[in-house]
Amino acid sequence: RRRPARLEGEVAVILQHDLGILGYYHGPRTGTWDPASRAAFERFLGENNFENKQRPDGKVWPSVLNYLSERAAAEVARRTTTAPVVPGALERGPGAKAPGGDRSPPTPRRTSRRSK
Repeated sequence: RRRPARLEGEVAVILQHDLGILGYYHGPRTGTWDPASRAAFERFLGENNFENKQRPDGKVWPSVLNYLSERAAAEVARRTTTAPVVPGALERGPGAKAPGGDRSPPTPRRTSRRSK
């Protein structure tokens, strides 16, 4: 049985990376477990029903690391095996818009046809 890992250094960088891929974290990968990292991780834990796995001692359970890593890998696979709607979206993350705004063609307007 593996022991919990400290939320610092390489573990923090990995978590910041994986949370970023999943759209929870938007900061730099510094390896420092800062308030933005904590908030992103807490949101991830809550949305994935891992509240009981949250630790007050600055450590993370290996099972949580594994689950997060698997989810991030699945998201990367999903993004790289389907054509992006927006060019370069993979680099910019979920919900990315094209630089300079949305360049998608306008949606045709519906006209109502009334019978006479």
